[in-house]
Amino acid sequence: MAQPETVTNIDDDIPLIYSPLNGTVSRNGRSVEVEIYRAENEEWILEVVDEHGNSTVWEGLFSTDQAALDEALRTIDEQGIDAVIGPPPGHDKRNAILLGLSDTELYELGDFLADPSIESTSMDLAMLDGYFAAIAIGPELVPVSEWLPWVWDHVDGVAEPVFDELSDANHVLSLLMRHYNAVVEAFNTDPAGFEPLFMRGAEYGAAEWSDGFLCGFRFDERAWSLLAVGQPTWFAPFMRLGTEDGIAITHKQGDAAQWVDAIMPSLLEIAAYWKSRLFMPGDMRTPTPPIVRATPKVGRNDPCPCGSGRKMKKCCGGTPMAPLTLH
Repeated sequence: MAQPETVTNIDDDIPLIYSPLNGTVSRNGRSVEVEIYRAENEEWILEVVDEHGNSTVWEGLFSTDQAALDEALRTIDEQGIDAVIGPPPGHDKRNAILLGLSDTELYELGDFLADPSIESTSMDLAMLDGYFAAIAIGPELVPVSEWLPWVWDHVDGVAEPVFDELSDANHVLSLLMRHYNAVVEAFNTDPAGFEPLFMRGAEYGAAEWSDGFLCGFRFDERAWSLLAVGQPTWFAPFMRLGTEDGIAITHKQGDAAQWVDAIMPSLLEIAAYWKSRLFMPGDMRTPTPPIVRATPKVGRNDPCPCGSGRKMKKCCGGTPMAPLTLH
């Protein structure tokens, strides 16, 4: 076996020992350089450098250079080589894990969600994206263990996927978590810059997206219901596009485009509302306060602002849960 090469780091005169296992790793036409090194009497550092000069350094150290190489290959094989490739110079330098999935990875995740083992119960990509948006902006933090079962079975939360290998399961879960993290990151840093999947291509439906958004209410239906009663106009786009009754009304009135255009403004209003109720410091949310209307109160005999054509008292103003079941 070749011996490690000792090279002096010119910047600080600390001799670094480079592993003979260093080299190029290629997958799907893209390549990165795996660099494993250590100072004398120290454990090994793992660094991956991409074609743009971006560097990914593992936080943990490795007792052997082989263990470091194995970890690099495992990450690349399970998460895809794009997980360790950053943007070109001049582009966003944030962690690629938070920047979301590439189109290729989205199609890959979509193909799995359409797998015969779960296709009759699982969410599709558009529905998943709306579901994650509701969880990201909602009134409480939802653990992964609670929201994940509903991805596979959005009706009962009991169906489970079948994986051929453990590595397949890890890869799919990695794609899911990266997409979830990207949605959360968008609302944490630039809510107005969030781009729902239905805005990225015709293959992603706004109706499915809205259905998924409504599915995200299940983790605190009372809080969502109270907000919907207080701000029915915010919820009208999702009810008109994401429920059977709402779709029927929309089809009859021919105003689908209006409601698709209203999704983002409503989403930003809801996100700002829940964010304003965060405890500081920390990540826990306050109990749901009384709803303060941002618009003049709608009389019970006035037309419902959701656009159904029915009176407020016969529609969203009927019961606290009416906005979640619609007309």
